[in-house]
Amino acid sequence: KEIFLNIAECTLAENGVEGVEAYKKAAEEGKHFHIVLMDVIMPGMDGFEVCEKLKSSKETRDIPVIFLTGKSEIKDVIKGFEMGAVDYLLKPFNKSELLARIKNHLDLQAAQKEILSLEKKNAVLAMALTANHELRQPLTVLRGNFEMLLVSLHSQELTPRQQKNLDKIAKSIDRFSEILESFGESG
Repeated sequence: KEIFLNIAECTLAENGVEGVEAYKKAAEEGKHFHIVLMDVIMPGMDGFEVCEKLKSSKETRDIPVIFLTGKSEIKDVIKGFEMGAVDYLLKPFNKSELLARIKNHLDLQAAQKEILSLEKKNAVLAMALTANHELRQPLTVLRGNFEMLLVSLHSQELTPRQQKNLDKIAKSIDRFSEILESFGESG
């Protein structure tokens, strides 16, 4: 079974330094890497150093890094994961396996972003519900006091301006209640 990935753009680098520079250039252009595949063994800056650089930056720490390497000693595999890699494949690797792992890590990354988005939405909703609850009590007090004021003024002759102001207050209390009800319904 073949796995196909729709890869719009791929950036190649000959070594670790070029890889870091390629990322910086892409970021300046408003582009971002979705995944990094690299060898541990590279001239200048090895893969472990590149991975450490990526993981130490807020902008790049969430990019999945997969090592494709001939360094098969367990200490190297462990170091790869300790540096922040999400996977470690030994050469020679199977193309279908590599594509499956890339797809899995991209899917996982998308799911993690969705979870963060949902957590943010839930936090906003919780804040709105708390605010709604906290505003209802003073509104109830305001409405009750306003109704008592109307009862006490019932026998008095009000000027048109006074009556207009009381009507505005009543409409504002009703509108405020409607707004709180609409928030309560959306929760």
